[in-house]
Amino acid sequence: MLVYLLAALQIAAAPSSSQEPQPVIWREFRVGITPEQFAEGLRKEEGISSVEVTRKGKKPAKIKIAYAAGNGMQIGDLNVTVTPSFINDRLGSVTLSETGCYSTVEAKLEKLVTALGEKYPQQQRVKFVNTDGVSVDTQRAFNNQETRVTVSVSPIENPYPQHIYGGTGFMASLNKVANSMADSTYNSNIEGCPIDKGRKATLQLEYVSQGAFMAEHLKESADQAAKAKATRDGL
Repeated sequence: MLVYLLAALQIAAAPSSSQEPQPVIWREFRVGITPEQFAEGLRKEEGISSVEVTRKGKKPAKIKIAYAAGNGMQIGDLNVTVTPSFINDRLGSVTLSETGCYSTVEAKLEKLVTALGEKYPQQQRVKFVNTDGVSVDTQRAFNNQETRVTVSVSPIENPYPQHIYGGTGFMASLNKVANSMADSTYNSNIEGCPIDKGRKATLQLEYVSQGAFMAEHLKESADQAAKAKATRDGL
């Protein structure tokens, strides 16, 4: 599915030969703009300290974003990092991300779903499947004619550290240091998120062109139908 989505985004991000404007996916940012154009626009956004674009030879451009608050851009209750994705040097998607304590992220998700539902007329739950057709995730999606926003939450567990024992001399010392570091990380996570026993989650909003999504969806449906027919014919 990811391959098809990238292919669809590549088509959507390609410069148009006509004068029709490309779809807006987030704020005023349109599919198909260059990294430099994206950086110029992002610098005008509140909460952004600086945006730098670097290029080395034929390698894809890299964008470094600094935030006025230090670790993110404030959007209501959210404090997000902004990650643009470019295909052939053209904007294909924008992802907003925030990592926090699991219960806090869940509470923000509830408010976020309400806000997105008020802004975008269409909403649905989307089941994601792998190449074998096995369901691997369910996410919420919101869209209008131009833009599609997919919202996902990825849990980050805080497992009890597994200590390493045995060894002598230098190896025993290394094991002791490793165990101490594992304990420190575990305890630090619990101190940061005591209600969740150190468990965290990453909230993501991915903005893409609705047209790119539909192209990917149609391609995937056709491939699944062809695979089903090949299976049926071969039985």
